[in-house]
Amino acid sequence: MRPHRSQLLVQRLIRPEEIANMVVYLGPPLDSAATGGALRVDGGYTDAILP
Repeated sequence: MRPHRSQLLVQRLIRPEEIANMVVYLGPPLDSAATGGALRVDGGYTDAILP
């Protein structure tokens, strides 16, 4: 993966626990200030989110 995605921000594959952390954050009461939007938990793997 590194030769093809050398620009990755975290320079590694993300762990399942890191995705779980975002899921927990998006649940009440921690998300009280969230108003919507696209959130990526991919370590910088995706170049863009297309509408």
